Amino acid sequence: MQDVTVLTTCTNRKRYFVPSEMQASTLKEGTQDNIISQWLDRITKNTSKLYIASKVYCGRSFKEAILASYNASGGLWIISAGLGLVSAKSEIPSYNLTITSGSPDNIIKKIIGSKFEPSAWWEGINCNNQNPISCLIKSNYEKLFVFAVSTNYMQLISQDLLTLPDSDLDRIRLIGLSLEKSLDGKLQKFVMPYDERLDGP
Repeated sequence: MQDVTVLTTCTNRKRYFVPSEMQASTLKEGTQDNIISQWLDRITKNTSKLYIASKVYCGRSFKEAILASYNASGGLWIISAGLGLVSAKSEIPSYNLTITSGSPDNIIKKIIGSKFEPSAWWEGINCNNQNPISCLIKSNYEKLFVFAVSTNYMQLISQDLLTLPDSDLDRIRLIGLSLEKSLDGKLQKFVMPYDERLDGP
């Protein structure tokens, strides 16, 4: 059986206390590049309180992703708007930063002078490692990669995925409600036909 690696998004709920300096709501307004610079500076300086990534995030969807990764045997990775691509085994700070509307830590509210550019944010937050997901997939040619993502977070990583050749794209599967509406046509065929009918016993 082919090994399956699971990738899922971060969650707003965190298991550990989040200090004010690790909350996006306390950043100063600025250009997108300036906001990225401010945030990366805070991450770099916050090294005293680190936790295993798989134990930081809370919520049913994240718990299901952990269970799926155990069954799949190919590992778990987290798509984080605040930290970039994160292995579930790595150590990270507890933080609040999101691109989901309705949260005081929505980073889009802090950007002035231009529109939010998801792919540029993804590149910047990964410390200019332009295509971290593509690199992960290319370096694990024997694995299948299953993404459980929302439309907002799909916008972050779409350009990253589109750098893959067709032979590598054939090894991805995308799971999430209404993903087709926000996807480049090249990625639409990889969306699995799962919807709210599977939400329950």
